[in-house]
Amino acid sequence: MIPERQWLQWVASAAEAAAVRREIRLGIGDDAALLRPARGCELAITTDLMVEGVHFTRARARATGERLATRALSDLAAMGAEPLALFVSTAYPADLAVAWPRELYRGLLAASTAAQAQLAGGDVSSSPGPIMLDVVGVGQCPVGAALRRSGARPGDGIYVSGQLGRPQDAARTARWQLGMALRRRASAAIDLSDGLSTDLNHLCQASQVGAEITAGLLPANNFEAALHQGEDYELLFMLPAGRRPPCGFEVTRIGVITRAPGVFLVHRKARHPLVPRGWQHFAKS
Repeated sequence: MIPERQWLQWVASAAEAAAVRREIRLGIGDDAALLRPARGCELAITTDLMVEGVHFTRARARATGERLATRALSDLAAMGAEPLALFVSTAYPADLAVAWPRELYRGLLAASTAAQAQLAGGDVSSSPGPIMLDVVGVGQCPVGAALRRSGARPGDGIYVSGQLGRPQDAARTARWQLGMALRRRASAAIDLSDGLSTDLNHLCQASQVGAEITAGLLPANNFEAALHQGEDYELLFMLPAGRRPPCGFEVTRIGVITRAPGVFLVHRKARHPLVPRGWQHFAKS
């Protein structure tokens, strides 16, 4: 790695060349950034940590950067928030060639610029072990309009965006435009980062409801991957009966929210409990 000050100058220069948002009053260069959300809006803030050997390898630096940004942007999308800014902190081994973090940031900036979000700050440190990457995402949403996990009600239709269970090396794009379109329309939402089986259970627990989905309706070629693989970064959302999804987006209805607790999968005319088998840290084998 090159000296810290020289590296931060490179990051600041790369970020400056990307899109600038008027809500970011002051970005990289001072002790803190200054953000001013649009009138009538409140901030949505999320954070995510990635550790080498747990979440990524060094083989694909640019893809890792894209993925780091997408994790935060997808969380914001699930809240119906418009992306504003990313703050990225990194820790690298001293012997890491500078080409790797440069490619990481090129991927990160490509993903953030596509979502019209600005890299507005962060930090860098040395690491005696693996590479560590942390991202904070900031978005804005009209007061009272944010999507929540806890609003699903019996009779709501269950929908997903895009295709599920795609190969791990496929490009992902956070569905922030769909998230914004679902404000005041969807009753609940969550992003599919840990796998459909796990994330649907999370949402049902938060809403104190059950769910039934139909295997034949899943928009996927690989059935098992669609249920459990995770990192699709699609949106799983609920719409009250009679309410249609917004136009212009690829969405599929896959089931219905039930009053009775429990999440079930209907497959070949049989009804089975859908056991959460997606990503979970510290899970016992």
